[in-house]
Amino acid sequence: MAWQEPARFEGIRVDDYLSLGDGKVDPERALRHVGLDAAQYVSRFVDTSLSGGERKRIELAAVVAMKPRLDLTCFSGHFIVTPPITTRRRTG
Repeated sequence: MAWQEPARFEGIRVDDYLSLGDGKVDPERALRHVGLDAAQYVSRFVDTSLSGGERKRIELAAVVAMKPRLDLTCFSGHFIVTPPITTRRRTG
């Protein structure tokens, strides 16, 4: 998945946005992973009340929620440092 300007989902709650592809997602975990206080954001709506930086972090949390094997992220002019999603060692 790659995008320059992601699709906008206006008017839905953040936890619903993070669970769009899979009902088994833990929205709180995904938000914490990108440095957002889950208690503060999980019930908020994806709308103009979010700053650009908050929206980008929520969009990144959506990627984290998908549990990708590889995530290459570049935000022009801004950097969000997150810990690795998983660490796997290959043998052989």
